[in-house]
Amino acid sequence: MDCSASYARALLRRLRIGDEAAQQAAAKALGRLASSGASQCEAIAAAGGIPALARCLAASRSATVLDAVAGALVPLVTDSQSSALQLVQSGAVLCIPRLVRSSSKAVVMSACALAGSLAGMLDDAFAGPFLAAGGMAALIDLLESAADEHVQAAVLGALTGLTALSPGAQEAAAGSAPAPLARLLHTSGSIQVLHGAAALAHNLARQGGKDALLAAGSAAALLAAMDRAGGDAAMQNFVATALQSLSCDSLPAKAAITAAGGVQAMVHLLHSPDPIVRCSAAAVLHNMSDDARDPIQQARSGLQWPVKVTAAGVGQTL
Repeated sequence: MDCSASYARALLRRLRIGDEAAQQAAAKALGRLASSGASQCEAIAAAGGIPALARCLAASRSATVLDAVAGALVPLVTDSQSSALQLVQSGAVLCIPRLVRSSSKAVVMSACALAGSLAGMLDDAFAGPFLAAGGMAALIDLLESAADEHVQAAVLGALTGLTALSPGAQEAAAGSAPAPLARLLHTSGSIQVLHGAAALAHNLARQGGKDALLAAGSAAALLAAMDRAGGDAAMQNFVATALQSLSCDSLPAKAAITAAGGVQAMVHLLHSPDPIVRCSAAAVLHNMSDDARDPIQQARSGLQWPVKVTAAGVGQTL
C-alpha cells in the first residue's frame, strides 16, 4: 500500500471536497492506512489529517461518514499523544457526546472507542472538556438504556478509560454509574460486559465512589457476576481487584462483602491455578482482616479451614 504523504493528501482532499460517498470512502481508506502502522499514522498527521478529520466530524450529519471518520481517528490517536492533543485542541471533543447519542449503532461504537482512546492518552486533558460538553451524561444515559451487549461493552470501555486516572471523571461517574453498573452485573450474560462492569467498579472504588457502589449493592452484584462467569480467570481477577479497592479502609464495605459471601469466595480463589487470581484474592482477604477481625471471624463458619490472613497462612496456599 502506498503510504506516502502524497497519497494521504489525496485522500484528505477527497474528504474535504467530495460528496458523502467520497467522504466515506476516503475516511475508510485513511482508517485502513492508519491501522497498518505508526509510519502511516505519521504520514497522515503530517498531511494535516487530524484537523481535516475533525472538521468532517463536526460538519457531517451522515451516519456512514461519521462512523468512518471516527473509526479513522481511533488508530491515529492511539499511542500518539501529539495527535490526540491536536484532536482535542481542534474542538472535536465537543462532537463526541452527540455521536454517543446517535441512533446508529456503528457511530455509537466508534464514538465510544474514540473517547476511550483519547482518555487513555490524555487523561484530564481530554476528560475535562469531554465532561464539560456533557460526555459523561451521554455515556451514562446510554449505559442505562442500551439493550445491545456490544454497545454496553463499548460504553463500559469508554467509561473505564475515562475513570482510570481522571479524578474529575471518577467523581462524575460515581454519581450516576453505580446503579446501572450493578444491574448489568446482575443480569448480563456477556462476559465482555461483565469484564467491563467489574473493571469500572474497580476504578470508581479507588476514588470516592465507595459509598455509591455500596448503596447500589455492588459487592453482592460483583460476586454474583463472578459466579455466573464460571471459572473465567479474567472475571475472577476483575472482581477480586474491585473488591480489594472497595474493601480498603472501609468497614461498611467489609461488612457488605462478608454478608454477600465474599470471604468464602476469596478463600476459594486462593486455590485457583492462576497466580494473578490467587494474589488478588489474598489482597482482598488482607484488607478484610486489617483492623476488622469481626467480619473474618463471622465468616469462618462453613469454611474447611479458618481464615487466617497472615504471611505464613497465605503463603502456604499460594
